[in-house]
Amino acid sequence: MVARRYRHPYGRGPDQGRNRRRQGQGAEPRRQSGGDVEPLKARIAELEAAFARERMEHVAAHGNWLQALKAYEGIWSLADYRKILSCLHCDSRNSVTEKKLNDAFDLFKRWEPLLVKRSERIVAPGPTLPRDVLDAMRRRKKEQDRAKRAAAKAGKPPASRRPRQIR
Repeated sequence: MVARRYRHPYGRGPDQGRNRRRQGQGAEPRRQSGGDVEPLKARIAELEAAFARERMEHVAAHGNWLQALKAYEGIWSLADYRKILSCLHCDSRNSVTEKKLNDAFDLFKRWEPLLVKRSERIVAPGPTLPRDVLDAMRRRKKEQDRAKRAAAKAGKPPASRRPRQIR
């Protein structure tokens, strides 16, 4: 018996049709990109920064949503509620210790975002990031000068960057 060679029903062999492109025969060479890489990199960095900002807003909003969901069942435990209530009540105000007052204040302050309207909250501005390398270098130099002045004022020699030699 003679072995018969397999034939595709549409007449496609290994050197015909879409297989040719897979094997690299007759495929068009890929085009090299031009010199317009820098604007694309800048756009990618801009989009990544925008995505990071939106992600941070989403995380903050999700945290607020979880707090609101938790508030549906009550924000404080009974012990926390009683601690704050005992600090505020006029009959027990004289017998409250400083530690208990601080704990009640911390509890109340922790839940401020849920208790105060967003439009009325006072938010302290955070530190800004350096705009570029020169700005970062200026800030570092300013911080080093501030540390030197503080050390001179305290009567200590300024800290050097050079590590001590081990003998």
